[in-house]
Amino acid sequence: MVARSLTALMLGAALATLPPAAHAKPQMPDEEPAAPQKAATPKAKPAAPDGAARRTKPKSSEPASRARPQTAAGPAGASAIGHTATKGIGLALGEPTGLLFKVWFEPMLAIRLLAGASLMYRGFLGEADLLFYFRDLAPTARPFEFGLHLGGGVGVGAWAHRVRRQPTTDLVMLTRVIFGPNLLFREIPLEVFVDLSGGIRLVPDPTPIPGVSLGALYCF
Repeated sequence: MVARSLTALMLGAALATLPPAAHAKPQMPDEEPAAPQKAATPKAKPAAPDGAARRTKPKSSEPASRARPQTAAGPAGASAIGHTATKGIGLALGEPTGLLFKVWFEPMLAIRLLAGASLMYRGFLGEADLLFYFRDLAPTARPFEFGLHLGGGVGVGAWAHRVRRQPTTDLVMLTRVIFGPNLLFREIPLEVFVDLSGGIRLVPDPTPIPGVSLGALYCF
């Protein structure tokens, strides 16, 4: 009994010498430990889609060597006549002589009207000619296109002549074929041409009618 009592006293003294437990909250059996918090990382900015990148990409300027020249001339440096300048007024001197009015249907096709006189046959004359153009036959750096025109038309007029020494006037009708060179300027809408023609007076009696004339038209 004494031995047991001494053992109990020694055990109690030993327990009394131990430090008190930390004031920690006892963990419940059903409580899970808190997960450690991760450090916050900055969010990356989403990349722009390919379409937006293409839209924001600056447009590259066209090389000067490939840029189309901006002049008063027509496309690819051609004369504006027949392209953007499709009407013209002018003057012809020779056989026949008169005022000209011209309309271009396309760059190689035009109709030309003349109101004037025949100096050879001493009378008034009106003509309408349909002309086909073969343009820029010798392409060079010259300030004009060199070409040829070919066509024909009909005319009516009143020509004076003498019958038994008495002056008289006949109403005439004629047809003619026209051929000649022309210059169509590139920087200004000006046409210069030469007409070589051969025709026939149909009324009142068949008569050959040669002709040559020099003319110019300003087109707009």
